[in-house]
Order: sequence, then C-alpha cells, then structure tokens
Amino acid sequence: MAAADINQDVICQTANWRQADNCEPGQKIVFLPSKWGNEQFPAMFAALHCGLRYQAALTNGAVACILRPSKPADKPAAAEAPAAGK
Repeated sequence: MAAADINQDVICQTANWRQADNCEPGQKIVFLPSKWGNEQFPAMFAALHCGLRYQAALTNGAVACILRPSKPADKPAAAEAPAAGK
C-alpha cells in the first residue's frame, strides 16, 4: 500500500476485534470495544487488522491504525508440511 492509498479523511469504527468488514483498506480505523475488561483485545485487533508499517495508537482499551490490505483471494494457502517419516 502506497502512502497515496491511505484515506486520512474517513475514520471507520468497529467494536469487534475479529472483524473490520465495514471498512476499506487504507482507511483509518479505530477499535472501541463495547465493554471493558480484556486488555488483549486491542493487541489482537492490531495484529489482525493494522498495517503495522504505519504508526498505531494503542491503549489498554482501544487502538487506532491504518487498515491493512486484505490478502488476495486468489493466493493459494500454504501447503501442509508432510508428516514425519514420510
């Protein structure tokens, strides 16, 4: 993603650390959980959704970052390693 692909005018918000479906790659995104309690959720959200080549603002209750591009759908999944002894 090039710097020109980053949309600084739109902030997308989500409360679900597993999904950012309503947001477009390159948008600013903020994860604001609907309830407080698990400080791992912001870190998990950042690991799953943030383009970590850009700065992210992370607290123990929220995160704001640039949404990374999704993986291409036509990219084949990694092949499983053969079982030991085969």
